[in-house]
Amino acid sequence: MLTLPWFKTRRDTKLKLNNIKQWRFAMAPFYWSVRMLFFLIYKIFYRMRVYGTEHVIDDGAIIAPNHASYFDPPFIATAWPHELTFLARENLFNVWGLSWLIRHLNAHPVSGRPNDIGTLRLIGQLVTTGSHVVIFPEGARTLNHTLQPLKLGVAMLAIRNGCPVIPCHIEGTYKVWPPHQRFPKPWGRLICVFGSAINPESFMHLDRKKGQQALTDTLEAKLHELREWYHDGAMGSPP
Repeated sequence: MLTLPWFKTRRDTKLKLNNIKQWRFAMAPFYWSVRMLFFLIYKIFYRMRVYGTEHVIDDGAIIAPNHASYFDPPFIATAWPHELTFLARENLFNVWGLSWLIRHLNAHPVSGRPNDIGTLRLIGQLVTTGSHVVIFPEGARTLNHTLQPLKLGVAMLAIRNGCPVIPCHIEGTYKVWPPHQRFPKPWGRLICVFGSAINPESFMHLDRKKGQQALTDTLEAKLHELREWYHDGAMGSPP
């Protein structure tokens, strides 16, 4: 089971999670400052464009973007109008300096093991108390600029907790900072497209595995659809 160092007791955990709704729309000063810094960088050097903000919801949700670059997490945080919560592998929290930084940017440690009870409980607590949690459904960065087959994790968590999934298409981050490149290019164009929410209730009548697979297939189709919508001229509201 995951141990969260900043949660001292079960009572403290409950109090902190119950207070999420009170501050999630008023960004923490450090988070807001870093977000504004990246906003200026993305706007000036990378001509950032964001579509689909009409699909933003207030209740807890999973934001599910494609993943192509180290630039993706800060780009999503800049594009989404509310404070986001991220998941990061446990070993990153052992790196001096980085640990402090990612904790203050709402990153939570996860083991990476499938069906880890601690991870499942943590994500369940976050989404049911109103947090917007970013989970990359591919599980890792793509190495060839194309969408990889999606894992079942997002669907499992959405159905288990009854929370909607917001599909998100990111474009341009791979060209600016591909996995094989040590540093990002100093210019480029970054696009973020949010789609309409996928309601997990539509899949709850199916048995567990079929429901997870059906929601995953729907999410994958939506990610392709958002990409096509943008390349067809980005007319109207994203699907």
